[in-house]
Amino acid sequence: MSEDVVANAVLTSEREITLSGERTVGMWSEPALRRAMENLLNNAIKYSPPGTPIQVEISCFDGRAAWKVSNQGNAIPNDQIEGLFQLFRRVEFKHPQGVTGWGIGLPYVRSVAERHGGSVIVASNEQQTSFAIDIPQDPRPVLGAAAATGSNGQSDQTQNQGGSNE
Repeated sequence: MSEDVVANAVLTSEREITLSGERTVGMWSEPALRRAMENLLNNAIKYSPPGTPIQVEISCFDGRAAWKVSNQGNAIPNDQIEGLFQLFRRVEFKHPQGVTGWGIGLPYVRSVAERHGGSVIVASNEQQTSFAIDIPQDPRPVLGAAAATGSNGQSDQTQNQGGSNE
């Protein structure tokens, strides 16, 4: 899934976008995660200066998966970050000229992460801004749903590719 999202972004934006990391597999809603990743990547394209690279990093650790999108551009003031996740609200900081939006993309990203038992992490300074979706690979126990078990007591986990860079 991650390769498709990045490939489509490269084609439509003609930007240099690198994808690194490892293959991720989990119990997720692929359409929802795909749209959340597209939102983060489209924002990186929209808010970074033309010609600057964008990085997408995928990692798995301790039963969790993370997709991080990083770009250069104006720093987001710390006191404005929470406002980014409020529906229909645009925060006041230096946007590149002509950049518009409705204020629904990042609230959607947060909603998807939280519905999967995870969160969105933001880091921004003068050199780089990064948004990361961090979710459990199997959110069912976190969300109070019982994991299905087979006759051998092992989880019958359906593999759903959350992303791959193979």
